[in-house]
Amino acid sequence: MKDNPQKVSLSEKERAFFDRRAELYDKMIISTSPVGMNRIKRRARSIIKGAELREGMTVLELGSGTGEYTKEFAEGEVQLVSLDISPEMIKVTRSKAGSSVQYVVSNAEQLPFKDGVFDAVVGNAILHHFPNLSTALQEVRRTKTQQARIVFREPNLYSPGKFFAFGIPILRPFRKNRWSPSEKVFSRSFIKRLLKETGYSVLDIEYAGLVGSRCPAPITEILYRIERWFSRIPILNALMGSMIIRAK
Repeated sequence: MKDNPQKVSLSEKERAFFDRRAELYDKMIISTSPVGMNRIKRRARSIIKGAELREGMTVLELGSGTGEYTKEFAEGEVQLVSLDISPEMIKVTRSKAGSSVQYVVSNAEQLPFKDGVFDAVVGNAILHHFPNLSTALQEVRRTKTQQARIVFREPNLYSPGKFFAFGIPILRPFRKNRWSPSEKVFSRSFIKRLLKETGYSVLDIEYAGLVGSRCPAPITEILYRIERWFSRIPILNALMGSMIIRAK
């Protein structure tokens, strides 16, 4: 009788998924076109503003990805620690963000840091990849100071595109090569409830985002203006592409 092969954890599957895609991820997902780069800068600014990042702060970035957001976070002269589960992603990040950033390869559900060392924790489109989000949030809470803010920008389940892709389970197998093994999208009510359950004080969860990374350049400014208009209308703003999550 043959021994059963060792079960591969979801975290290991996540790491393997992103290791395989590290060199192509910018082209496949992020898009470093002028429109894509402008979108990254705008999104990064919303996170930096929400976290109130200032010079000298010790900041943890969860999910460095390919480093485009890492570069933006590091510009404020903070002491930035950039973490990702994928060593291949960290290699790409290091090539872009340079030596001023400390790089760590680790699972966010077991952070290799002492208690209360970070003045802020930030990330873009990372929480929805964690196999056990509750455990990761508890680890983040352990490693930050009591008053430190966490700010994440995450996909919004009820935006039409995300709901079509994730809200209808029967469609998932048709796009499995694009999604990571643990990838999901959640609602504002879900993340608000989970944050409270894990000991956070929720400051705000704001809907934002109508411009995609591959949006045609001629219409992007129009869409940014529509986004500002949508943000003032409760029913319409709930259809926007992402949420800016702020808590402490």
